[in-house]
Amino acid sequence: MSRDVPRSPYQGQYQGSPQPAMSGYEQYARPAVGGPRIASPRSPMAGVRSPPPAPAYSPSYPTQPTATAAYPTMASTPTPHNAAPTKFAVSNATGYPDNSRATQYAGAGAGGAEGGKRAASADPARRRRRRRRRIIWALAILVPLVIAGVVLGVVFGLRSKNDPKGKYVRSGATGTGSRSQLVTTLDVNPDSLFPGQAVGGSLDWAKGQTPAQFNSNIKHRAGYFDSFYHFDKTLFDKIYKVNGTASTNLIGYQADMIRQVNGVFLLTMMPDVDGYGLQAVIDDKDKIVTSLADTCLQINSWGIPILFRFGHEMNGNWYPYAGQPALFKKAWRSLHDAINKVTSQTYFLWSPNYSSGYPYGVSSGNPSWNMLPGTTKAQAASANDAARFAELDTNKDGVFNELDDPFTPYWPSEAYVDWVGASIYGYNGTNPDQNGVARAGFLRNAITTGASQWIQGSANVSLYHDFSAKYNKPFLISETSAPSIGGSSNGVSELQMKQAWWQQVWPSATNDPAFATDFPLYKGACWFEVDKVEEGQFRTFSLTAAVRTAFSNYITSLVSSKTVTEAPTR
Repeated sequence: MSRDVPRSPYQGQYQGSPQPAMSGYEQYARPAVGGPRIASPRSPMAGVRSPPPAPAYSPSYPTQPTATAAYPTMASTPTPHNAAPTKFAVSNATGYPDNSRATQYAGAGAGGAEGGKRAASADPARRRRRRRRRIIWALAILVPLVIAGVVLGVVFGLRSKNDPKGKYVRSGATGTGSRSQLVTTLDVNPDSLFPGQAVGGSLDWAKGQTPAQFNSNIKHRAGYFDSFYHFDKTLFDKIYKVNGTASTNLIGYQADMIRQVNGVFLLTMMPDVDGYGLQAVIDDKDKIVTSLADTCLQINSWGIPILFRFGHEMNGNWYPYAGQPALFKKAWRSLHDAINKVTSQTYFLWSPNYSSGYPYGVSSGNPSWNMLPGTTKAQAASANDAARFAELDTNKDGVFNELDDPFTPYWPSEAYVDWVGASIYGYNGTNPDQNGVARAGFLRNAITTGASQWIQGSANVSLYHDFSAKYNKPFLISETSAPSIGGSSNGVSELQMKQAWWQQVWPSATNDPAFATDFPLYKGACWFEVDKVEEGQFRTFSLTAAVRTAFSNYITSLVSSKTVTEAPTR
């Protein structure tokens, strides 16, 4: 179709001259190339500016259960490594602190120390007692060592069995600067934390929304909490206090809020700032990757697992890093290797846009960062873009169009991906510019054929079956909502739109009895909570007060049936 598809609402388009770097707390969509902002038809984040930082906030950490992780405890006054050994006052060359034991076998007033040694050596009972004491001391030392060895063998054996690729935190990390090492055998994989589906929130942090507030609104313990960051030199500028004394950057500050509700941190990192794109990630420009790895280690050491979503929707045309498969995969692998050198509790979530409408033409005057649909091999060659064309023209018919694979060119490989995800939104099936209820089967089609109810899917590639199921990776809808449009006069309410959609996103045994069997790796979704102007219309993506009670009641029924798993209380 000629009209563009309103896919992910986090698609901002910008043009003009560069803007100054953002402040530390301004984390939402800023231009890759600054200048005046243009309202995007797809991005609820475009044009959102962050307020000043929230006041410094000092939470108290929940106590970690001793059964889950063993962290080494330093003595309050450790002995210096070069301290001299303790000396005793030795007399009569006996090796004892005083002369009383040296003379006890010598007889009163006779022989002194030398006589004592002769008497002891001549007494068989004395020799037997000394031998028994030596045996007892040897056993006292050896038995605990043997037991410790057995325990370590069992622990490391279980680690190898549960994690054959060795993805556990290890010491000896390389890189610039000193790094504290997390020592633990605990593997807090979000997959094991949530055996069923879980509810997540992509929060409006800039307006002060917190994980605790989101949980209070929906009256449930959400499992995932998302936040967006831009990869550039300001990422670690702003420092916040945590726990009253410890200082950390914005990522750590928000992670601490997630820790308080025992959630999983869905960390979205976008290389979309001018001068800090994919190549800057590969080059570790300004040591940002090194600092980011250290931050992930710090957060993981607090007991918080991370789902790291790098360069999401890379197959679209609305981000500067889009449409560059080779460079994207190289940057992904570079970042993955750097973080995995220091921690294994950060899991990489590969999350393209679902494929309906691919390869996404230009709309509303916004530029396309991807290759334009319909580009031919000859046109690409004349534009010195033959190498990229060869990657994108997956069926090798000489034309880049909807028949090409929208996912595989960007797949970093099985070894570099832990989770598979997607951005999928439930728009009106007839006219996405008006309120409307998503048709039955929308979500199923989106994660399999890629087709929506108003545009057919692209190449015959299933995001779920060809990536999640094939490689046994958990699957998560990393962004979703059914935005209601202010001023829409077609008689469909916000509740009707969102209720129909969340019943597909978190299906029950009643409304889709075969879903759990058909998609056993499905782990739920993160609801997008940022409301904004899109296509000149104000669209409400969040779970507002008008719909929260219905949503809470629905999730309660899924928790009761064990379809949805809540965050643990620990």
